[in-house]
Amino acid sequence: MSSVEIKAILDKLNNSVSISDGKVEIKDRARLKERVHFLAEISALESGAAQSWARFLARQIAAACGIFPASIQDLYMARGRGEVPPTFTVPAINLRVLSYDAARAVIRSGVISSRRSSRPISPWRTGFRAPRRSASPR
Repeated sequence: MSSVEIKAILDKLNNSVSISDGKVEIKDRARLKERVHFLAEISALESGAAQSWARFLARQIAAACGIFPASIQDLYMARGRGEVPPTFTVPAINLRVLSYDAARAVIRSGVISSRRSSRPISPWRTGFRAPRRSASPR
């Protein structure tokens, strides 16, 4: 473990998270909620060990909160093969540019619309996934 990088990240999270024997424990969810954006910033703007640790922590913290990466690729494939009737739409958003800001806007939008709806939705159960890398040159 690179103690300098991990300590700096945990400090930015106001020590709301701890790591013991490779396992992440959330010590204070309220403090974490206020500071979790630092993981996205480090993950996007830093490099090397700090970036790797931020990505590791983000996934581990999400899992501890019951949030897991999701994909509906299998649904698309089944629909293409005719195994799923085209009687419903599939809400999907492809975020490629300004992903962090766009994702925050989507969550805010879901929170606002769920407050106005008679059938509240949980924006925290929304499945975000990273797009598959394209084989074509950019």
